[in-house]
Amino acid sequence: DDPSDTIRNTYPHTLFALEHRERFRNVISRIDNDSSRLGMVSYAWPELRTTCQKVFAYKCAFCERALHQEEEQTLTYWRPSGYTANPSTGVVEGGQYPWLQNEARNVYYACAACIAAKGHYFPIWGTRQVPGSDWEKCRDEKPRLLAPYEENPNAHLIFESDGTVNSNTKKGVATITTFDLNRESLVIERQSAYQQVYNWLDTYTESSRDAEFQLRGLLDIMQPFAMCKRQALRQYTEERLKQDKLTPFHEQWRNTIIEQDEAILAATQK
Repeated sequence: DDPSDTIRNTYPHTLFALEHRERFRNVISRIDNDSSRLGMVSYAWPELRTTCQKVFAYKCAFCERALHQEEEQTLTYWRPSGYTANPSTGVVEGGQYPWLQNEARNVYYACAACIAAKGHYFPIWGTRQVPGSDWEKCRDEKPRLLAPYEENPNAHLIFESDGTVNSNTKKGVATITTFDLNRESLVIERQSAYQQVYNWLDTYTESSRDAEFQLRGLLDIMQPFAMCKRQALRQYTEERLKQDKLTPFHEQWRNTIIEQDEAILAATQK
């Protein structure tokens, strides 16, 4: 079965996000093929901005905060155009990618805090590519940071009930450190989001139209801190399962979230 069909039947908002991801890819394709235009991304920047907003549901690509203020809604480069420097030490570690300023796949929608935390830092495990290397060749550098367009953050980021985020992978740890994902303001907001899920699940223990509506909206991946909330549901139901207190309604939602996350991963990897 086509994973998108599963999403379409159970989670229409997710399909909406995936369709905008496809639109983003089409923008990239047009820019890549239009060698007669100078500036490439610069001439398509307004369209990229609009499309990035929709792909990331008006949230920061890295911390999932909702971006409401116009001054916070910023596009940024994943691979920096300037020299890459370690934000902790200030030591320049080599590497700059000015030729990728015109690469649409290098553009992300992010908040000012994440952009400031990362700066021009871009750590890799491999060897820096020579200037002018195409995007596919640059993959050989083996970046240490998660690429939200291409990877599944759920495989690397573990959200805790106290609002902190941890990881058991090197790439996850590097991403958390580089973007300062445990800064105080984020921890407070995530703790609130995590607790909100627990409160709703304590309130809604049996299926009803209102319960379905409330939980569907709360756990929608278009919402801020969606990964944190969905992990909270899985943790809540895991705890209830161990206590032999898992209700059929909660089990249904646990299975739904697991199926949706797997379907989303399969669909976005196409």
